[in-house]
Amino acid sequence: MIIHRLVPKAGLVVLTPEDAEDLWVIRRIVSAGDLVSGETKRVVKEVGDYVRPDKGERISVSITLRVEQISLDSALERLRVLGEIVSTSNEMVSKGVSHSLAITPMKKIGLKKEHLGQLEISLLKKDKEGEKEAGFVMVAIDRREAGLGLVKGVHLQIFPTVHSGFSGKFYREAAKPLEPYFKKVAETAESFFQPGRAVYVFGPGTTRNEFVNYLSKSGRPLAATAQVIEGIDSTGDDGIYVALHSKNLREKISESRLGKAAEMLEEMLRRVAVGDERLAIGFKDVMAAAEAGAVESLLVSDRIFELGVEEEDVIRLLNTVEGRRGTAFLIDPSTDLGVQVSKLGGVVALLRYAVQFTSSEGRR
Repeated sequence: MIIHRLVPKAGLVVLTPEDAEDLWVIRRIVSAGDLVSGETKRVVKEVGDYVRPDKGERISVSITLRVEQISLDSALERLRVLGEIVSTSNEMVSKGVSHSLAITPMKKIGLKKEHLGQLEISLLKKDKEGEKEAGFVMVAIDRREAGLGLVKGVHLQIFPTVHSGFSGKFYREAAKPLEPYFKKVAETAESFFQPGRAVYVFGPGTTRNEFVNYLSKSGRPLAATAQVIEGIDSTGDDGIYVALHSKNLREKISESRLGKAAEMLEEMLRRVAVGDERLAIGFKDVMAAAEAGAVESLLVSDRIFELGVEEEDVIRLLNTVEGRRGTAFLIDPSTDLGVQVSKLGGVVALLRYAVQFTSSEGRR
């Protein structure tokens, strides 16, 4: 998230979300009664005796809404804010009428609250001070194809596979130059690469090493952080998913949010196996543990909404956990991690100490 301005005493923040995780932060901060400003499209109809009643002009306008409702659509990476227009940059747009504002990644907005709480300030300052991780690039490559992925937080984005065009038996293709293919792979990866992002290259044979050598010799931006990961013999999209289970890669990403979330799930499964009661599964029991201050770390997946849990309740859970020095991870089905948590009811928590539950959710 890009924080352009933050004035805690005035309850004012101007920001630009960069991804779905940032939208979750905004969702946790914005409440009914707040003022949200941004650019939107509005149909303005002319008035006159000879003007068609169904004809109007769609214009861009800056508006400020007093928030009445807010909802998040994680699948579409969109936050929808509904409220009353209190100010506008165009006099043709009336004040006092209801309107909706869609907040999406890379769309700048302003927020004014009567009071910014300590948790809200903490969530915003993490991004302002650069604490949010840059993520990492994954390249699963051999002579035939290269799978490309980007991990930011706990979200995996897969990009179209790059094909070399080679065909037939390996020995028939061995003499063909790889540089044009490597250049195409590098250019594709650089379209979503940013300085500071690690680049992990893997795959069968020696192509992975040749690709990293090419990056170094050609002076491409990827070369600064590119490194070979051994022991992963799959390529293409399958190679990306296989790599996330690899011990060698997991050691490299152990300090990332994805690595920490994966380690937490492994610990949860270990506690289930040995009968350690310092865990909670299911919303009711996790919420009870959170209110008792017992939650050390929390995993929540999109699946929780399919089970009838309200968005406001999830926000309350997240804020309760982090407000008591716990750690929360919001995950989606883009990785196996998200799929596993979804199968466990959409929410699991590791506890500081065992809690007696009145429902049957926490023990399965």
